[in-house]
Amino acid sequence: MDKSYSQVEILPDQEQHFNPREPYSQPWYKSPRLVIFIIIFLLSSTLSLAYVYSRPALFQSYATLLTVAQTAIDQISTEADIQHVAIQRQILTGQELLDETLIRLNTLAEQKAEQKNDVNNQSLTSAAQPIELRQMLAVEAISETNLVKLTA
Repeated sequence: MDKSYSQVEILPDQEQHFNPREPYSQPWYKSPRLVIFIIIFLLSSTLSLAYVYSRPALFQSYATLLTVAQTAIDQISTEADIQHVAIQRQILTGQELLDETLIRLNTLAEQKAEQKNDVNNQSLTSAAQPIELRQMLAVEAISETNLVKLTA
């Protein structure tokens, strides 16, 4: 009879060695999914911001005006007067109103320039003519109402 004992080798740091039953886990910040996400996110945000900032700036203002006196809540409103709305449309784009608007815009621009103490800072409104202002304005009647929509 052979009296030999089997020997078992004990490794000191068994947790650090690869265990074939458990998959190798990387830290979350080294995950390939995260790297792909960051690359695609940066690429898409760069492209979308480039598109947005390459478009020209568009400044618009809308106003809806009621051309007749508003009726009381318990009163029945009168039918829409198309001729009255057309007259109001002509008044809003008339020469007198455009001249007064330009005068007010110029005084506002001068006041802002004085506040900033910048004499060389000329506003675009100071060079505007009534014809240019009329081209910037659009007045349209809202059908079957006494309302006028003014767009600048």
